[in-house]
Amino acid sequence: MKLSALDIYTCPECKGKFEIVKTDSAEDQEILEGTLKCRTCKRKATIRKGIPALINQGNVKGSDLKFQKFYDRISPVYDPIVRFASRILFGGDIAFRGEFARHLELKPRDKVLEVSVGSCGNYPYIGTFTGQLDLFGLDISKNFLKQGLKNINRWKIDAQLCQGNADDMPYADDSFDCVFHKGGINGFTDKSKALAEMFRVAKPGSLITVSDETENMFYTKKQFKKMGLPSFEELGAPLDLIPEEAEDVELQQTGLGMMYVMKFRKPLKK
Repeated sequence: MKLSALDIYTCPECKGKFEIVKTDSAEDQEILEGTLKCRTCKRKATIRKGIPALINQGNVKGSDLKFQKFYDRISPVYDPIVRFASRILFGGDIAFRGEFARHLELKPRDKVLEVSVGSCGNYPYIGTFTGQLDLFGLDISKNFLKQGLKNINRWKIDAQLCQGNADDMPYADDSFDCVFHKGGINGFTDKSKALAEMFRVAKPGSLITVSDETENMFYTKKQFKKMGLPSFEELGAPLDLIPEEAEDVELQQTGLGMMYVMKFRKPLKK
């Protein structure tokens, strides 16, 4: 965790600012092992391998908890499974991830947040500015983030990863120039709150981009249950849950109609 990230991270309990109270391992301006403490409520959070755990685990319930356990379990084999599936369904990762990335608005030196970053598989595809972006990634699964850390280290991509919940993000208001999410919101316990949080942490004028499966996806809730996997209550874009203040709302289908891309903008302050 970079020391500069302290300006953005906030306590998931009270939204207070953190301070460093213990550093077990550090390199230059980055903390690898240590402890943070909220200046307001005194809540403590650990940092392991540079990843702060800024999650209120007691509030993780419903499908969020089911998918957290699921991804903790399958994280070591997730990447090859997705590569295989994307070849079969979409013709490969470039089509699956690259097509989505073209919907993002990115400029050099932008602060960019991916919600549900998982194993960081989207980062290599988000454009020519990858090496010039200030990347942040949030995920509910600690094991998924461990896999993501291995990937970005291998790809030599710099990103600040954090364990947290999408409906209770540990970031300050108006922090990011770009906020995006690909794959996962169909299974969120509280989609409305997650979208509100994406809206909150985006800077005024920023575009929020969300993508997931549509009802045209080949598998069904019944098939998921048969395989012993967590299932989605419903598939499709939650347009009705976008914050009322949002502007430039847009919905497109992609990936042969099996995925949607939903975009909306946080208005500039008057």
